[in-house]
Amino acid sequence: MEATPAAQAQQPQYNHTSPSLLCDYIDKTTLARELGRTIRTLDRLILRGDGPPKVQIGKRTLFRREAVLQWLRERETPIRPQSKGRQRGAR
Repeated sequence: MEATPAAQAQQPQYNHTSPSLLCDYIDKTTLARELGRTIRTLDRLILRGDGPPKVQIGKRTLFRREAVLQWLRERETPIRPQSKGRQRGAR
């Protein structure tokens, strides 16, 4: 039995050229490598509540790229202008 044209229109159309559902996410191994840290260090940051926001799917931990970028931006320190007084190392 074939579906009617109306029923076919309601069914989602999957295009193999469309991006993956998880294309905006990276796994813990990739994030640790990108940050130049170990997975263990990343786990400690997450456990302390200092790590980037995560998504847990079973045993798999994923991080949304934009959330990681925002997490990094929040940790930026402003550049302080040098004082006009005596500079370090100057004698």
